[in-house]
Amino acid sequence: MEDIRTFIEILAGAAVSVGGFFVGRKKTNAEATRTAYEAFNVAFASLRDEIKNNAERFNEVRKALEEKIEEQGKRIAELEKENRELREKVQKLTKQESI
Repeated sequence: MEDIRTFIEILAGAAVSVGGFFVGRKKTNAEATRTAYEAFNVAFASLRDEIKNNAERFNEVRKALEEKIEEQGKRIAELEKENRELREKVQKLTKQESI
């Protein structure tokens, strides 16, 4: 009888040990999954921030270029006006010389 009891205790201890192993393994897998998920979230947040920063920089560059284009457009208009006025002066002067 005592042998059976010892045998049952050994079996119960082994069952608890194996069960503990699998529970621990599940817990370890769950922790590994959670850690990987957290690392993914950190990487994703970093990528999102980088994209946002790049978009802001591109918008700043675009705005600066648009301002330069507008300034150059105004300068071209001024030069065209000056050119037109100079042509008119030259035409007047050549008409006066021919008279």
